[in-house]
Amino acid sequence: AEPAARGADEGVRAEGDRARRLGHGAMLGGFGGSIVFNSLVVYPGTKWILSAKKSVPSLRRRKALAILFLAMVGLLSVGMDLIQVLDDRNLFRNLQVSRTAEDRDVRTAYQRLAKELHPDRNLDNPDAQEAFVNMKESYDILANPAARDVYDRWGFDGLRWLLRDEDVLSQGLFQLGITYVIWFAITILITVQS
Repeated sequence: AEPAARGADEGVRAEGDRARRLGHGAMLGGFGGSIVFNSLVVYPGTKWILSAKKSVPSLRRRKALAILFLAMVGLLSVGMDLIQVLDDRNLFRNLQVSRTAEDRDVRTAYQRLAKELHPDRNLDNPDAQEAFVNMKESYDILANPAARDVYDRWGFDGLRWLLRDEDVLSQGLFQLGITYVIWFAITILITVQS
């Protein structure tokens, strides 16, 4: 039982690289990207809308447009995060199996794709190496019962948490807090300018 448990732990650890490479969460690459996005797009866009007195003479309408702009940016941010979550499920597509595939089906798909995608058989395809590595990483997660269970429930963030490579919860809460502080500051600037 001990070697099997050790094998499961090694398989879960193998997911660390894939999870770290994929990244997670915030729009435009995490906390730093969020600050850049807010300072280069959200604040100037809101300020421009509020100062467009010639094209929209009514302050009430400018405020409504600024709020609409902020809502659209918020929806875009949520949409980007949703795309990230949906991309996490790509492992099943990489192996061309359904989410309900059993271990035997995963193994069979891996063996078939390993022969088909192996770089030695695809010398003329420059993307063959990357496709093979992605397929192999997908197999490593889905073939390991512990890693697959965590991945099915929580995606790559769950694998990171399991590996304790980074404190995903506190990082996510910090990023969320900073985002709300920035949005609150923009809201204050909107109301102070009027």
